[in-house]
Amino acid sequence: MQALDQSSPSRSARPGAPRVLVVEDNHLAAEDLCDLVRDHGFEVAAAVGTVEKALTAARYEAIDGAVLDVNLHGTHSFPICTVLQQRGIPFFFVTGYPETVLPPGLRASDLLAKPVEPSVFRLALDSMIAGHAATRTGNTLLDSLAQPDRAELWELMTPVTLTTGRLLDERGQAGDAVIFPVDGVVSLTGESQGRSIEVGLVGFEGVTGLSSILGTSSLFDARVCIGGKGYRIDARALERRLAVSGALGMQLLAYDQVLVSQVGEAVVAHGRGTITQRVARRLLMTQDRIRSPNLALTHEAVSNALGVRRASVTVALQILEGEGMIRASRKSIRILDRRRLMQLVDGMYTPLLRDVSGAVRRAMI
Repeated sequence: MQALDQSSPSRSARPGAPRVLVVEDNHLAAEDLCDLVRDHGFEVAAAVGTVEKALTAARYEAIDGAVLDVNLHGTHSFPICTVLQQRGIPFFFVTGYPETVLPPGLRASDLLAKPVEPSVFRLALDSMIAGHAATRTGNTLLDSLAQPDRAELWELMTPVTLTTGRLLDERGQAGDAVIFPVDGVVSLTGESQGRSIEVGLVGFEGVTGLSSILGTSSLFDARVCIGGKGYRIDARALERRLAVSGALGMQLLAYDQVLVSQVGEAVVAHGRGTITQRVARRLLMTQDRIRSPNLALTHEAVSNALGVRRASVTVALQILEGEGMIRASRKSIRILDRRRLMQLVDGMYTPLLRDVSGAVRRAMI
């Protein structure tokens, strides 16, 4: 089944309407569900009919909720639920199967029987979206918080523009705020033998400036490498919130562990990876954080991040292009075969949504 009307606006969606993912393998049933979503004034973010396509949409689409069939061409949709839970996105089922088919961890989810009554469907939509879209920020770490914490932080947040090249944290200095990027990307760099080397990236999944709430100085420079938007919270205000919310503290500590793991992988990559492997790793990291295979990266930007000569990066990109994994131009790179790039990096990069979401999810249990 092809995606339905993904590019055109919903016919009755209001500006800023909640975006809903529809997962249904029957074409006619999918069209009916999409009509019900639109008739309620919501927007259909995507409509897909296979587990593979649904997993991609669940990972990368900006969505506020999802409607799922249980059986997709003989395969259960439960892995999709796992990804949605990791991102803090609510969902419910529309299916002909009884509730008993759901595994124990999903039985609290709403399950509507086919054929679904429009009035019942609308109530389920409202219940699913209530309190989620209103405070959705676009930052996965923020949006995965429980509603009370998310609402409290919403009152403390100030929108901020992340201009390319802006220094958010300086190595050896104590900051005064934390920044939650939404569509910008921040490079974390350390220094080795007088050279700056990137040890991590922070995008929509995380936060910079955690040292500011721990009362310590930053270990790395945090500089915006891809401009965008984000949210700023004063460090002292966040400290006060942490004093009354243990769950919020666990979330931030979990993400801090994700950063530690990322730095560890960077050390391994710098130590044993070839230039080609390191370039491939940087491309994968960037793709995960901008959620697109089209990367506005120059050869110079990649060489600066890796602390190597620009000519070496150019040769590595030529090798990757010759193997059909990417298509490169002077100012942009398009990833063509992510699977082979992952094979090439040989375990030196853990995909973003697995490491971040897994750590955060474990902190919530």
